[in-house]
Amino acid sequence: MDSPLSAAVLRALDLAVFRREGPDHFRLDGDPPAWLAAIWPGVASSRVLAQMAEVAPFLENFLPDAEVHWNAGHAGRARSGPWIESAPDGESHPLEAFALCLNGAPLLLVERLGDDYEQRRATLQTAREHLLAYERLSMEVQRKEILLHCVVHDMAAPLQNMMMALATLDEDAVLPELKRVIALGLQAGKKQEAMIDNILQIYAAELSALFGRRDGTWPGVDVRATSERAAEMLRPQFAQQGVRLDFDVSGVRAGSLPIQGDEPHLERILSNLLGNALRFSPPDGSVRVKVWEDNDNVHGAVEDDGGGVAPHIQAQLFQKFKQGAVGRGRVGLGLYFCRITLSKWGGEIGYKRAAAGRGSCFWFRIPKVQVRPRSGIRSLTPPPAANTPADVAPP
Repeated sequence: MDSPLSAAVLRALDLAVFRREGPDHFRLDGDPPAWLAAIWPGVASSRVLAQMAEVAPFLENFLPDAEVHWNAGHAGRARSGPWIESAPDGESHPLEAFALCLNGAPLLLVERLGDDYEQRRATLQTAREHLLAYERLSMEVQRKEILLHCVVHDMAAPLQNMMMALATLDEDAVLPELKRVIALGLQAGKKQEAMIDNILQIYAAELSALFGRRDGTWPGVDVRATSERAAEMLRPQFAQQGVRLDFDVSGVRAGSLPIQGDEPHLERILSNLLGNALRFSPPDGSVRVKVWEDNDNVHGAVEDDGGGVAPHIQAQLFQKFKQGAVGRGRVGLGLYFCRITLSKWGGEIGYKRAAAGRGSCFWFRIPKVQVRPRSGIRSLTPPPAANTPADVAPP
């Protein structure tokens, strides 16, 4: 250990090597590394490591394990594991100690861990932070699941019992006035069922990474039939409130279209937009719906004769629990559902003033699945964003 070559090796490895001379008494072999003088200046000057409890408490805790290793004469080395030692100037130094037997002589090696250790420590710290974030996310999902079960159990079951009772009364009722009251109760119950179903759909949409099939392909959608079905479901409500529904789907061909979407969610999007327009339309007003296609997209626009949306609310329209007017609408999930669904399809939705200058117009765009002529492979990459209905004239 005293040869020039050994000294050069110790300097290159930046190790402090101590020979054990007795219990809790070690002598430095070779020149002290620079970091040793910074951390333990007394040890570097005296070349003696003693009174370990005062100099390095962590190192003292390692000595019993080192003693076992020395006494057993094991090959290899026993590791203390890394620890942080503070220098007199306050700087922190990561260290690690090793117990080693060389030609029967017990040695204690101390190494200052360098950049590799810092990089590993930073990686582990990042991994721990990601794990904590994942655990927090899992807890949030669990809380949502609990809330969802509460909504389904505590609201849906009593509501169904109430509607069954109203339906029974409706069959037995004779007075027209009583029938009208029962009809209003049934209508309110159906709206409540729709709201609960909307909450379920929002929850499913937020957890789903992609609407469509698991292999990434998309089923064809009969856009015309789906649009007409959504309108027919709401026509009785339009007639009851005296609002005219003008529906034009002549710009989209009949049959299945290869769009990035599915029929149930497209029908819900149209139902949300139609229901929203109906709530804000005055009596004797009208709601105008157009659905059409071009080479790359399917477009839709729903206009009403209401008062429009105030400028300070427009930026919040498609956020969760936001409404276009105080005291109107429901819990503010319909437009949010439309936005996140269309976004997952690679499409978009927006708001503008109606063409007549009063009322609102909500428009949306859904990209078609692009088919390569030679291979017939469908591409899920949406085409470049098309102009909004404000700039594209429907056929």
